[in-house]
Amino acid sequence: MTKNNAMVFAVAISAILLMSPIMTMSAFATDYTNATVQYNSNTSLDPEIYVSGTSHDGSVVVKITSTQPRAGQPIPIGISFVDANGNAIQHMHFAISAQQDGNNVLLLPHIFLNQGELKYNTAPLSSDNPVYVQVTILGIGLPYDKQHWTGPIGDVINLQIGQEPQPTPSLSVAADQSSYNHGDLATIKAVFTGYGSGQNIAITVTNPSGDTVISRTIVTDDSGSAELQFKISDRYQDGTYQVVATAFAGGMLYKDSAEFTVGPHAQHFKIVSVQATDQNGNPVSSFSQGSTGFAKVVVFSDTNQTALITADLFDSNLISLGVGSVKTTLGIGESQMIVSFYVPKDAAVGKATIFADAFTDWPSNGGVPLTGESSTTVEIKQ
Repeated sequence: MTKNNAMVFAVAISAILLMSPIMTMSAFATDYTNATVQYNSNTSLDPEIYVSGTSHDGSVVVKITSTQPRAGQPIPIGISFVDANGNAIQHMHFAISAQQDGNNVLLLPHIFLNQGELKYNTAPLSSDNPVYVQVTILGIGLPYDKQHWTGPIGDVINLQIGQEPQPTPSLSVAADQSSYNHGDLATIKAVFTGYGSGQNIAITVTNPSGDTVISRTIVTDDSGSAELQFKISDRYQDGTYQVVATAFAGGMLYKDSAEFTVGPHAQHFKIVSVQATDQNGNPVSSFSQGSTGFAKVVVFSDTNQTALITADLFDSNLISLGVGSVKTTLGIGESQMIVSFYVPKDAAVGKATIFADAFTDWPSNGGVPLTGESSTTVEIKQ
């Protein structure tokens, strides 16, 4: 090859590099996961989503074109760079990653874009939730001249494709207890999702005869919740009460209902406390491996009834170490009992949890819970 021919060949190669968007070989390296495919221009971009972000110094603007995320489908990501004046940036080196629901759907550690736009597909998405894109500026300059790369090197620009799904508007109402005695304080809570704070909710409570005993308007807070309290007076009839909540928003009427009972059938039972103790009921902070542990359980009942009280010890590995139980007839008021269980020699050292429960009988015999579960913690030592 003559000298003149060699010069012409070199100029031609330089022109190709300047005119064609290319990627360095590192864009195809095997040191990234979630294999990607180059974007197929025949894939529909309708409707398109446009997002952009700017480097901290304002010198680089990243532009992304894509579509709304859809479960089971990839989305295209087209990326280009301009300067603060809107002019295309040449010789841009960058990394790009995209995540949805905490999982990588696109990950390229080094791409070289001469100018214009590069387009890729993500992996198929798991949901309609937003895709979060992170673009890291590696430098601006020719691939073979890294020591002279310029720009906001190392700057990270975060972008979001798609919007958080809006909750479906709904109204729910409930009483804090399913049953009350005369003199109890009742709390009615309404939750109105999809509209935020400042929404008016009408609450009516009717007695067993159908008469209205409460008629109020409550207003939602930032979480969409609102509540009212009232005392179950001696004038309240025994029986079942109906609660109705209504609200009007966005041209729609929302309604929900709940009920509670008042009277002698509204029996109260609760676990007042549970505590790790020795066999005499004195509080302790730890049990030893290979020993017997004790738990003092204090309960309250407003009627004479038979109850099964159990205590289940779980070690720090969530392994049940044993269940102690006492079945007895309780009187009205508070009662306390001490339940014992064996702590195995191989029990995990560390914080353990004692769960106390109360049943009418063993569930295997058709027993049901008398109240919710209570718990406390205790250390297991060698």
